[in-house]
Amino acid sequence: MSINASNYVISYNAPTAPRINVNVQTGSPEEFDVAASTYRSNADAYVSQYRNVIVNKLYVEDRLKKDLCAEYDGLTSGGIDYENNTITLHQKANEVYEYAIGNNSTFSYVGTVTNVESRFGEFYSKYYQNDEHTECVLSAVYETSETYDTRAFVVDADIAGGLVGESSVFILDAPNAVGTAVTYTNYSGSAEQFKLAYETNYAVSEDSTVKAWVIREATESATPIAYSVGSSLTSGMTWVTAE
Repeated sequence: MSINASNYVISYNAPTAPRINVNVQTGSPEEFDVAASTYRSNADAYVSQYRNVIVNKLYVEDRLKKDLCAEYDGLTSGGIDYENNTITLHQKANEVYEYAIGNNSTFSYVGTVTNVESRFGEFYSKYYQNDEHTECVLSAVYETSETYDTRAFVVDADIAGGLVGESSVFILDAPNAVGTAVTYTNYSGSAEQFKLAYETNYAVSEDSTVKAWVIREATESATPIAYSVGSSLTSGMTWVTAE
């Protein structure tokens, strides 16, 4: 993978807080009870949505740090293991990233992310490379291996007769994507093997289409492997082998 700044731009829009729309001058207790019940339900959803904005911010920032580190020799031990979804960061990785962030506390624009990327490279070149900027001078001191993509999708059963095996990992392509706009890639080593995406018009026959999550070969032909009907990508999904 390479850094595409637009994939790290974050939306910080908070959801609209719910209200009880009952006129206190003319409303009845029965109207209030109905409105209050709706309010409580909406309030739970509001809290969840609000929290998701914060969690999403932290996720995107975490992915940016890891993706930047993987671009520079010595800041990871062996780069990113996409197949097993792991990464081992150098003990100095956070130091470089904290400098790169600087006063850029929000990633609302592509230019902000690009600036962070530029500052990251400047710090690395100045302090962690030799005078010719050709070799990393850091000692090989690394943190414990950790999960690379905390939102990766992991297959929980063999698909298409084992063509996509149980425990196969699909890495989220664009960290800032949400809902059915997300796409994933499964790797064999560092090579792309399968793609996973939501399709609103997947053809299951000559005269029938469905909305489904579809696994395709990561080739020019993009041959379909299997599909699962529904808008939610979850464990326990029923996958149908493509014909």
